Amino acid sequence: MRTIGVLAGLVMSALPALAQVEAGKEQTVLIPSMGTHMKVYAPSNYTTDRVWPVIFFYHGAGGRPDTGFLRSHTGGRDFVIVGMPYAESGVPRRTPEQQRAYVLKERDQLRAAAGWMISNAHADRSRVYLAGASKGGWHVGMLAQQDVGNLGGLIILIGGCSREAAKKPGMRFRKMPVYIGVGETDGGFVPSVRARDYYRKNGAFVTFEIYEGLGHQTPGKIPLLAAWLEAQARYARASVDLQNELRREMGARYKEILAMTDGGPRYRALRAFANDPRLPFCGATTHRTVRDRIGQIAAASPAKDEWHAEQTFGQLVWQETTMRRLRDLEKVAVGMRGLGDAYGHTLYGKAAQRCVGPIEAAYAKSVEATEKASAEAGLTRPKPRPVGTVVPAFPTFTRPSAHRPVRDGNRIIFKPNESGKK
Repeated sequence: MRTIGVLAGLVMSALPALAQVEAGKEQTVLIPSMGTHMKVYAPSNYTTDRVWPVIFFYHGAGGRPDTGFLRSHTGGRDFVIVGMPYAESGVPRRTPEQQRAYVLKERDQLRAAAGWMISNAHADRSRVYLAGASKGGWHVGMLAQQDVGNLGGLIILIGGCSREAAKKPGMRFRKMPVYIGVGETDGGFVPSVRARDYYRKNGAFVTFEIYEGLGHQTPGKIPLLAAWLEAQARYARASVDLQNELRREMGARYKEILAMTDGGPRYRALRAFANDPRLPFCGATTHRTVRDRIGQIAAASPAKDEWHAEQTFGQLVWQETTMRRLRDLEKVAVGMRGLGDAYGHTLYGKAAQRCVGPIEAAYAKSVEATEKASAEAGLTRPKPRPVGTVVPAFPTFTRPSAHRPVRDGNRIIFKPNESGKK
């Protein structure tokens, strides 16, 4: 496997003369062999006698390489921060082949930038973090699935994970710290939840935050993100004594929460504890135990509606992610409408109410496309009823063994059924 560390040695001879990295300063650096420039900020406590974790930050559409947003969350300390450009500007439409070529181009640019950082800024090759907002958040998820070396963690702000990406293997994310933040009314709320569950299902330690009252935007300052970054800086390479001190502190807080007698406050305190970025450094077993305990407490607390709505919403999102047939999409639409009707007083119930319209529209579009494909293939199909009144099936074929339905995006196409030939 080709890694960032291997690349560092390859780019050394091609490096142009560049200014010396200085503590507390930002400079513009030409990415070797790529023809693009990145912004590099060295922390105020930067020295050359150790290696430093480095964060590559990708900006949103219309922005420019930036280190200021993350600097405001690190206090300008502990991390080398890189504001990254994109290998191609804009958001052009690409064919699948062009998209694959573009992804490789972005991967190579990141490798080249990381190689320079390792060789010139004392970056720690084992603690390379990818971060991004909006377009950048989606970009981070895309790059994380490529061979870009040893990643220390991910920060995905108002971005998400596509259905196609969520179906890819993700074992490399096991025990990886991931922060995901999304606005409460963001149109990308579902992809953000999908990203949360994709990384969790693959063993990552996910800190998930909803920015209440906001849409497709982030707060000016995000305390939980700042705490997440502080935890990475303080505990990722902590001594045994510091690790034991953390475990004692977190253990004492856990006992305090369990001793609380009021169900509602106890549930909210335990939720906050489970989302504490320091908890993963207490071990996977502790992390899993706390999450399991949340469900037990929630089921008997005044917050049980919130808990149930959240769990149901996540299940429906994952059903929509893995759907294979029209009936699967119809079930998701019915489930979202039912969740919104029954739990509209909860945060996730309100989210379901916002999501159901687009999902039902997607279902209607799929039905229309399927009927058209059926007619073009010379097949017949009962006319479907409105969503929720019947579980739709695939077309009834005039020649049952002649064709088979295959899902292609939002439509169904029909291919010859080779197994049906005599």
